[in-house]
Amino acid sequence: MARANRGNRSLSRRSSSLAPKLTIYALCEGKNSEPDYLIDFCKLHGNGMVSVIPHRAMGAPSTIVDLAVKEIGRLTKHAKKSKDPLDLQFEVWAVFDQDDHPKVNESIIRAKQNNIQVAYSTPCFEIWAVLHFDDHRRHIHRHPLQKKLEDFLPGYDSKKSKGICANIMDEHYDIAKSRAINLGKEHKKVGDSKVNPYTDIYILLDQIKRNGNSNK
Repeated sequence: MARANRGNRSLSRRSSSLAPKLTIYALCEGKNSEPDYLIDFCKLHGNGMVSVIPHRAMGAPSTIVDLAVKEIGRLTKHAKKSKDPLDLQFEVWAVFDQDDHPKVNESIIRAKQNNIQVAYSTPCFEIWAVLHFDDHRRHIHRHPLQKKLEDFLPGYDSKKSKGICANIMDEHYDIAKSRAINLGKEHKKVGDSKVNPYTDIYILLDQIKRNGNSNK
């Protein structure tokens, strides 16, 4: 995993008139969709006060959590030695989908046991994008879901480029969040709040917005 030079970033913060106060390390399953979307979203809502550092294509959920445990240990160790209080202001997130992965529930539990935040979607991250345009509530495999997104999102190609632009979807954010919350509530009524379709990526996104807005 690429290591960010935390010390150098601290120096750049002090030299800036508007320095990030929260750094989010997002270990993502996807190579493009999730990392690129998070970067775009942070540019829109972080207001320079939040920095998102994505690690791309980190593997299956269990592998992502293993790496996140190491990452939070490294950052905590560095923060204890550092004299910069901003080095204490970080969060580590595991961002992954159900897809066909095993041990997803176990991975979520282990992450929480190690103070790692989880942003989880099923069948895949694209459900979050679809919810901006359609109140989708039926069980669906990731391939038809990705194909469906092509109808809503210009530039998205389920077979080639899977880039998801936060700017295009942003005006529908509150609608998508409301739909995602309602999905979780509906599933919980029948005993499992995280069954297909489901996403709680908005919890991570709200954290970016909250910290960005509070420092305007």
